[in-house]
Amino acid sequence: MTSQTKVAAYNFITPNVCNDMHDWCPPLSNEILQGDTWLSTEIPKIMSSSAYTNNGAIFLLWDEGSASSTIGMIVLSRLAKGNGYSTSVNYTHSSMLRTVQEIFKVTPLLGDAANATNLSDLFRPAPSPPANLRVVGP
Repeated sequence: MTSQTKVAAYNFITPNVCNDMHDWCPPLSNEILQGDTWLSTEIPKIMSSSAYTNNGAIFLLWDEGSASSTIGMIVLSRLAKGNGYSTSVNYTHSSMLRTVQEIFKVTPLLGDAANATNLSDLFRPAPSPPANLRVVGP
């Protein structure tokens, strides 16, 4: 008998306070190294899952930056533009919320998500179905 792990269509994972790049804890006592180490063990697990390999995406978001810098975000997906793609489009945390709401068809858009730009610029356009394909259903 094999066991299957089922995951939801949307999963929010956050590291504990020793790995969230805010606080340092023994034995590393370096908040950045601790966060990088946590990511280096957890991201490969997620990327090897069927939830990810079946057109999934991983969004790595920082929750704050310094007064003079932007807030970081990295998107990992075979559907992402990739190759170090960057954009001049101004995104906010509300852009992530809007994108998730649009994907899962959750309305109304909450808070500033109604005013935010979604993250579609980060992904390649979906391929067109073959001309001889007949789509049936809602």
